[in-house]
Amino acid sequence: MTRARVVAAYRRWNRGRAARYGVAVVLAAAGVLISEALTPDQAQLYAVLVGVVAVAVWYGGIGPGLVAVAVGWGFELVKLAFVQDTFQGIEVTRWAVTLTVGLGVVWVNAILLRSRAEATIAASVAEASFRDMAGLQELARTLLAAVTPSDVARALVEQTPSLVGARGAALGMIDGEDLVIADPRVGGSHLKPGFRLPLDTRAPISQAARAGETIRVDDRATLERDFPDGAAMTLYAQRAVAVPLWVAGESVGALSLLFDESEPTHGEVEAIAALAAGLGGQALERARLYERERESRAGLDRILRVAPSFRADDVGSAAAAICAEAAATFGADTAILWRLRGQRLELLCTAPPDILPSDLDASLEDFPTLRDAVQNRRVSFVPDVQDEARGEGLERVRSLGLRSSFRVPIAIGEGEPELILIVSWTKEISEPDPSTVVLLRRFADQAGFAFEQIERKRAQAEAQKRSEETRRLQEVTAALSLASTSTEVTDTCLTHVLEAVEAEAGFVVLSRPEGVTVDFVSSSGYSDEELRHWGTFALDSNVPFSRAIAAGEPVWALTRAEMAGFDVDEIRDQGWVSMPLRTAAGVRGALHLTFRRPRELGDDERRWLQAVVSQCAQALERSRLFDAELTLRHRSDRLQQMTAALSNALTRTDVAKVVVDEIGPALGASGTALGIVLEVRRLVQLLAWVGYSEESIEPRREVSLDEPTPGNRSLKRRVSSFYESLEDVRATFPDISALMELAEHESFLYVPLVAGRRANGLLVMSWAERYSLSSEDRRFVEALSGQAALALDRASAYESEQSIAETLQRSVLPATLPRVEGMQLAARYLPGTAGVAVGGDWFDAIRLQDGQLGLVVGDVVG
Repeated sequence: MTRARVVAAYRRWNRGRAARYGVAVVLAAAGVLISEALTPDQAQLYAVLVGVVAVAVWYGGIGPGLVAVAVGWGFELVKLAFVQDTFQGIEVTRWAVTLTVGLGVVWVNAILLRSRAEATIAASVAEASFRDMAGLQELARTLLAAVTPSDVARALVEQTPSLVGARGAALGMIDGEDLVIADPRVGGSHLKPGFRLPLDTRAPISQAARAGETIRVDDRATLERDFPDGAAMTLYAQRAVAVPLWVAGESVGALSLLFDESEPTHGEVEAIAALAAGLGGQALERARLYERERESRAGLDRILRVAPSFRADDVGSAAAAICAEAAATFGADTAILWRLRGQRLELLCTAPPDILPSDLDASLEDFPTLRDAVQNRRVSFVPDVQDEARGEGLERVRSLGLRSSFRVPIAIGEGEPELILIVSWTKEISEPDPSTVVLLRRFADQAGFAFEQIERKRAQAEAQKRSEETRRLQEVTAALSLASTSTEVTDTCLTHVLEAVEAEAGFVVLSRPEGVTVDFVSSSGYSDEELRHWGTFALDSNVPFSRAIAAGEPVWALTRAEMAGFDVDEIRDQGWVSMPLRTAAGVRGALHLTFRRPRELGDDERRWLQAVVSQCAQALERSRLFDAELTLRHRSDRLQQMTAALSNALTRTDVAKVVVDEIGPALGASGTALGIVLEVRRLVQLLAWVGYSEESIEPRREVSLDEPTPGNRSLKRRVSSFYESLEDVRATFPDISALMELAEHESFLYVPLVAGRRANGLLVMSWAERYSLSSEDRRFVEALSGQAALALDRASAYESEQSIAETLQRSVLPATLPRVEGMQLAARYLPGTAGVAVGGDWFDAIRLQDGQLGLVVGDVVG
């Protein structure tokens, strides 16, 4: 409390003016009357008047005392001078002396009153100063206990007004280009916590904060003239004092004190306000440091607490958690995480989500500061990113309304930065303190560690998956190593593939060297009707397996849209995969998979599937070579066996029987027949057959060479002919097909038996189901047919020689033996060589002239 306020309070404590002067007049009048009453002999008694003056001075002060003197002694003067006319001599002396005594009483009392007033004022001032000091000490204690800027603001606006006699106070903090009112305590004001005033507002508090100097306004007129905005906000204010708040040598705000009195502001008010502001600035600096430390600790705790959420199983989830927590931890408006790809940026996530396209690809060159931060591996702060960005980057920044920004490179493991976290605000903020940068680094470390964990898990999962794939591939390889035939290989391959990719059905087809027909060698999961349906397609059909074989590339049709590109009707499947069986010799066929339920195959599954099918193709090639070797061995054995059998065949019928018995089974024919060419009779005569009914054979026992038949064409051209189906036969021989249908066979092979450029026979083979004859099979049949042709030639020659020998022998042997009485003759001729009906010996019985009988046995030699 100031001295002026104490004096004012003391004056207000004294009696009112009218009362004091009225009492003085009354006392003076009473004193005159008493004086008159006490001096009946008209002697003047001034002692009473002196006492009245003393009482008047005591009661009312110097003024009332002088009034009492004037009234008392004035009355006596009038009475002596004008009424009694005795104002002379001794009376004058007594009047003057007593007047002097009265005035002396007034003067003495005045001195005593002044001394007492000064003592009272001094005591009040001392008491007020003590109270002010106590108030400042209390303010200092309160500010010392304040731990947040809000606590500091509350202490200043609650306690400072009472120290200077102000009606209210307000505290504002600078935030960018605004002054944010932290805690207003101004009666009748519309200001509320958080109210923002532009720094250029014409108000004492904003000017003090902006200029960093004390603003003093002594009257309402000055306030309205110089600070109209402030006057409009505080209608009651008559005076104002605003002092700046300093923290670390920088004006960070201002404290405004408003008075509803029009008395001039004393220097003590400014001094106390400045002292309070100084204490507030120190407390604010401590509170900010404490708050930063607390925020840093809380942020670090939050980072450590939320760090486990970064450790997701996939990059997308981890990136989303990092972006969300970065925005929340640092109070940012946006957080964006990029993956660095050379000089390009690949967007991983944003917070809030979907503020940028998910497939966004940006250039690092659009942000020079960002490029430097990556190169130097340091956290960088950009006060206004719109001043730094260029090109498309500037357009994106403007569209998002971003201003200040942090750029935080994130390294995964010990390598170079691979990620960049950008935390941004839509307003410009002051450069942060080092603790924020440290916190950002900690956050980046946790984010990098999370991605490192994901990479490690991914690598472990990849290694485990590779190991599992290798194990399964080894299982398939081991199983394939035990498969020797093509069927065993395809069955093994199909079984393992179906299990691995969880397909419901599948089949393996092999293509033939010639033609467009394919052979279904293995199948699983299909009904007979479904297999028949797939069996209607050939290599020239628009189906998955034919395309895979033709292109030599896998066919992935796992959606209805992809399946619609094939000509497969009435199929309720949900997906197809066809893998070509590629070998060194080319594509041998395809493995086809059918999915009954929707299925997606990842890159790893597709890669494994291709590896397995490649192993199957190699095994198939090995089995083909094995089959070829086995077939070659069997055919060699068959050829030797047939050659041996033909060597023992003497007649053409014997040769025909050997041929049909040996050649047909070698190729799995359903029926085999052999006929010989009788050129003299101009026909083909059937000698032996197997696999045909009598009904189908009877009309073909003898066929004229002039008749248009497939066999006759082959004989004339001396070239074998193969007809894969009856349709092929009908296309050339429409009249003969009806007879062929009696055999109920589908495929036919006609091979002329040529010996010495002459066709001496015809071999016919047929199959009940459509059969694809390979060139190797055809050459094998033609080789056997050549042996048969030679055998037929030998048999024909033998039969001719045998006929001649028998004729000669019949000419030298007796036709009958003579009849001799008393004697019975009998003869039997057996050749010494088995299977030969003609020998070199002869015999005869001759009746001699003397009646004797001569028996003769001879041998033809030479």
